[in-house]
Amino acid sequence: MTVTEPTPSFSVRQTGTVPTEVSTQCRRGASGPVAGFASIVPVNIEAVAIYTPHTLRFALLLTVANSFLDAHTYLVRGGVFAYLQTANVIFFAIHLCEGHLGDSLSTLWPIFAFLGGVALASHIKSGRVHKVLPHPLRWTMAIQAAVLAGIGFLPAVLPNSLVVVPISFLGGIQIVLFRSIGNLDYMPLATTDNLRRVVEAGYDFFVEKDSGSRRPFTVYAGVIGTFAAGAIAGAFTTRVWGLHAIWVPAGVLAVTLILFVIDHREDAASK
Repeated sequence: MTVTEPTPSFSVRQTGTVPTEVSTQCRRGASGPVAGFASIVPVNIEAVAIYTPHTLRFALLLTVANSFLDAHTYLVRGGVFAYLQTANVIFFAIHLCEGHLGDSLSTLWPIFAFLGGVALASHIKSGRVHKVLPHPLRWTMAIQAAVLAGIGFLPAVLPNSLVVVPISFLGGIQIVLFRSIGNLDYMPLATTDNLRRVVEAGYDFFVEKDSGSRRPFTVYAGVIGTFAAGAIAGAFTTRVWGLHAIWVPAGVLAVTLILFVIDHREDAASK
């Protein structure tokens, strides 16, 4: 049975026993609807529980890996973005109008794969998967890291769609399961919405003198800076290492998986 919890912030004070993983229903916070499935790995430090996928450290690692990947796939996999489906829709329309049917289809398959990932993530978020597979979010991160690592061994002669499509599928899963930092919504795959939010928070903090907007401003600024840094690193590393550069985001995602394990062990040690 799915258990619901109130929206967590960076750390949430708990009393009693906290389950290892629960799913939370979509709810509306100060900054908009906060997404759903929270894998809870509580760390009891003076009775404070830390929700691993809702922490800033987790979000920054996820963001830098994602922007790195889009820069990588654009440069070495046919000028297609694995995660930025808005750009792929535009590329599809341009190629179609120019009569380049093959190029237009190459941008269409990642979109379909992304939608499939969203559908699977919605099923995971419902709590049904947890009945047959413990710790589904940990498995999600582990599979993503393993897939990216495996792609790094594939030869350059392989059709680009066979590489980009599975990455897009994983991006669809991410956008549903991981889009909250505490009680703040954010976008781990793109930066347009984050830019809007940082400006709104900055206006409230600097112009309206709302001290409560300081944290959202700094969080969104950090996420945007990390996204840009990941894209720069992706472009530079890909030009140096080529196809093998994908091992870098694979390693970053592996670190996010380690965070789940560390938090769980710290919780067990504190009991």
